Amino acid sequence: MDVTEKHPDYNHRRECEWETMRDVWQGESRIKERHDHYLPRPSGWLQHADRGELAYRQYIQRARFPEFTAQAIRSMVGVLHGQPWHVQLPPALDYMRERATLDGLPLEVFSRRITTELLITGRY
Repeated sequence: MDVTEKHPDYNHRRECEWETMRDVWQGESRIKERHDHYLPRPSGWLQHADRGELAYRQYIQRARFPEFTAQAIRSMVGVLHGQPWHVQLPPALDYMRERATLDGLPLEVFSRRITTELLITGRY
């Protein structure tokens, strides 16, 4: 096995963790959109004539998901990027201050995006 290859179980586990963290980052509406993935139906409801569909919709509507994760990540990004930063770039790379990415993000905004991604998934 090459050192750059990862075991399939590792990849699957990481992808599941990243997916969960991205859902948590997006908040209550995303958690509710995923229905049974995060809010499984109680088995007793399946015995109802409509297989508990009405009760499940009400259950989803009443469910609350505290958005502590997104608030914490935004706060940490604010703390980490709260001070003005100074980056020394060689003249050949000075254009990156205003356009660091293909879609035109300035370097400082791109840095905030990287920080956010690191806090959500643990990697970029």
